[in-house]
Amino acid sequence: MHETREFILSLLDLQGDLAVCELLRRAGRESGRDLSDLKQALRGLVSEGLVGFTSRNGQTVASRFARTRSVVAEGIALCSEHDDIANFSGVVVKLADGPAFGGGEHPTTRLCLSALSRLLAPEGGLAQELREKALDAGCGTGVLSVVAALLGVSLVVAADIDPWAPFATRINAERNNVASAITVVDADAARAARDHGPFGLILANLRLPTLLGLMAGFAESLRPGGAIVCSGFTEEEAPALKKEARARRLAPLFGGTGRRWAMETFSREAA
Repeated sequence: MHETREFILSLLDLQGDLAVCELLRRAGRESGRDLSDLKQALRGLVSEGLVGFTSRNGQTVASRFARTRSVVAEGIALCSEHDDIANFSGVVVKLADGPAFGGGEHPTTRLCLSALSRLLAPEGGLAQELREKALDAGCGTGVLSVVAALLGVSLVVAADIDPWAPFATRINAERNNVASAITVVDADAARAARDHGPFGLILANLRLPTLLGLMAGFAESLRPGGAIVCSGFTEEEAPALKKEARARRLAPLFGGTGRRWAMETFSREAA
């Protein structure tokens, strides 16, 4: 097993970031090792913080990367599990080492986190009864799920069809002591919304075509007074999402932009 682990690490050192499926394929082809052994070795490396998982364009990516400490939204900071942030009074989230998208550095993730800090603030934001259950649609590495749980959501349903997303989300949930508040389901966003709702909060950091196809189901699964946080689209694409939200009788709350990416929040009118 030690040799298998070293082979995976050397492959990542040479090639940089690789989609998990591609990493396993290449490692199996070049080393001749069994797929089950490779998967077991990779899980161990992630658990020990030597390899990081992130989500990019619908794929789980593995990489060797040292996470920097950063404050990504008001009252929310991310760092490696082996690090800490001194003199910070907000929520500190410890995540597996890994770059970009699912780790909080991507603008869309930061925009969603800023919306969460506002919607789940101790005073104001969503009513307490709407913080009982949330959906993280396309959870990836579970960053949004973990932050929602740390900010007080009683139960987060984290859904993804990527086969490595549940493992990555569970690892990050355990590192932040919120595993009991996060239920990971192997399901697409539409089925998760239908089968596990209603929700007081829905998080959807997805590309525009996917969001447009999900808005009707999200609206049906949202409790009156609840909120949907959407990102993963550009500033130029925002009007199309707003139009679809209006068609589903969802009212705009607030939005934001960063490096040409956009975020919008919508609410279902309270009964």
